[in-house]
Amino acid sequence: MIQLHPEIVELIKSDEEVLEPETLRQVHPELTEQEFNQVMAFKTLKRTRGFWENCYIFEDIVQALSGRIPDPHCIEGALPEEIWYAMDIANRIFPGREFSDEVIAYIKYFSHEAGVYVYPPYLPIPNPFYSIAAYKSENGPFPLGESEAEIQAAKYLAIQEYIKNQRGII
Repeated sequence: MIQLHPEIVELIKSDEEVLEPETLRQVHPELTEQEFNQVMAFKTLKRTRGFWENCYIFEDIVQALSGRIPDPHCIEGALPEEIWYAMDIANRIFPGREFSDEVIAYIKYFSHEAGVYVYPPYLPIPNPFYSIAAYKSENGPFPLGESEAEIQAAKYLAIQEYIKNQRGII
């Protein structure tokens, strides 16, 4: 887990303090680019609705929280496990907040590109594989077979393992 300076942690937690990127870089030059992006993504997540409303902002926050350095000039795509991880963080902070159709389309597109057809249960997306994938990923039988449901269970299990092992700022 990243060990941030206590002052940075307080800035992130504060709903009142403004966190200017230039000031953060000057006061804490020890932050790597990856850490800097994670801090700014987390603060943006807490202070704006962009994550839920704009697919470009959504992608940049997803990538930054997952430890990637986003390129805000283009759509690069995100892996399903990165999407789930960032959405898990966002849902813990703001449970039940709705996503725009644009962001939902982004989530579906990049999930489908990776062959993942299970989604977090709080999204308003048809999710026929979720319950069976969640059940099989916990109860087996192991090794999982090659049926469509078992393949989705294996992918769901990989996503859950990623979330569990991801090192981030929360």
